[in-house]
Amino acid sequence: MTNKEDEALLSQPDFLIRAAKALLTGIAAYFEEAPVNSTREVEKIHQEGETS
Repeated sequence: MTNKEDEALLSQPDFLIRAAKALLTGIAAYFEEAPVNSTREVEKIHQEGETS
């Protein structure tokens, strides 16, 4: 992209909302695809940390 293209994109009134939605959609997709065992392991480690 050129600077003019960047400026045009960033100056759109709804750019921040669209960027935030895209970011949150990507984060949600990442966690939906995370293996169940990995999620359980993280929860277990977190719980062990609270009890120590």
